[in-house]
Amino acid sequence: MFGPDEKTQANNISKLISFFENNWYEILKISRRTESQADRYAAKYGVTDIVNAKKFGRSKSESRYSAVNNTNSDTVEIRIMRGTLNYAKFLASVDFCINAVNNSRKIKWKDVFCIPKWLQGLKPETMEYIRSRKAFEGVELCA
Repeated sequence: MFGPDEKTQANNISKLISFFENNWYEILKISRRTESQADRYAAKYGVTDIVNAKKFGRSKSESRYSAVNNTNSDTVEIRIMRGTLNYAKFLASVDFCINAVNNSRKIKWKDVFCIPKWLQGLKPETMEYIRSRKAFEGVELCA
């Protein structure tokens, strides 16, 4: 899903990590996890700048318990979402994650901090769920 070759994949994984790192608290609201749960099961990398985020797409994370786990050679696991039996919440979580991956391929590095570009393509039900969790409130359009 991240691209046809390793270099492209690493670049797009880095953009996804950057999105999660720079919007951690907003994504945490959507995830239904507490901070302590996230620290234990889906921790941050601790990078918010582009230079360091780019390194994580190429090198594997040190722990599989990171929000965007890339320790396995052929998969990337988004661990931030807490499990649920609620069908609507489940669909919103899946839509958010798939959309983030798809947008990591489309967004240029110069736009990596432009939240509306990351939210483009979400289903109306997912946007409603995000609003109900009071996440990404007051997001302004980017140039």
